[in-house]
Amino acid sequence: MRMLITGGTGLVGSALAKKLAAMGHNVRILTRNAKKAREKLGSGFEFVSELDSLDGVDAVVNLAGEPLWGKRWTPRQKHVLRTSRVGITGKISALINSADNPPKVFISESAVGYYGAQGDGIIGESSPWNGGFLHDLCAEWEDAAFAAKEKTRVCAIRTGVVLSGNGGMLSALTPLFRLGLGAAIGNGKQYVSWLHISDMVGAVIFLLNNDSTGGVYNMCAPNPVTNTEFSKELAFALHRPCLFRIPALVPKLLFGGAAELATEGQRAVPEKLREAGYEFKFPDIKGALADIFGS
Repeated sequence: MRMLITGGTGLVGSALAKKLAAMGHNVRILTRNAKKAREKLGSGFEFVSELDSLDGVDAVVNLAGEPLWGKRWTPRQKHVLRTSRVGITGKISALINSADNPPKVFISESAVGYYGAQGDGIIGESSPWNGGFLHDLCAEWEDAAFAAKEKTRVCAIRTGVVLSGNGGMLSALTPLFRLGLGAAIGNGKQYVSWLHISDMVGAVIFLLNNDSTGGVYNMCAPNPVTNTEFSKELAFALHRPCLFRIPALVPKLLFGGAAELATEGQRAVPEKLREAGYEFKFPDIKGALADIFGS
């Protein structure tokens, strides 16, 4: 198939692009810097800097967006987070709607932050949500994708923390944990909805290939864990202790509203993915971390 991926040089996008290319698909990457994208991904891809038509493209996977973590959520940063997601998603939907031969499927990323802070309640795709900036951002992001649902099959994937040894949150935490400075955050009871990179890529391909799928999907492993459990399992995988606890006030002082990514959580489960027949390679955190670190 002819595929278009936005965010194709990111953690998930690059892994997905390489997998699809290895399967024999024609993969086009939307990027602002073709030279850097080629250096990262290698040959075998088509790199484009502008989208003017989606006629003849079989599938679109939209993973573009400014990272949520790392900067305070000032009004300016909130605007950047919104435009980097909703803007490109809306443009893709508009191109799909104007195409004579539109893509057969449009998969667009969202996040489990859609549900807001939920304590320890188990969250399926039909669960109620709590308001806040993350919910509003994700809701608008998804609405922009579903604007194309009359012309193509649309899947919005509410993604948890993607675990990989090649980037993302895990790579940021690993140096501290290797030094024996691993710590739970706050009371440690907030849930982490996580997913091994292999299952992230596998589940996206599963949705691409299954015409009966559509709508919203929680893109996370079936066994979310608390922040304390996650911290202890990561320390165990690295053969280090986990002795400390970081007061919730610390990330709040450092990152303001963005600290909720660490101090609050969602116990999201992939009800619809499992009902559709997807089988997880790494359903449990211990096995996922052992695979990543070879422990």
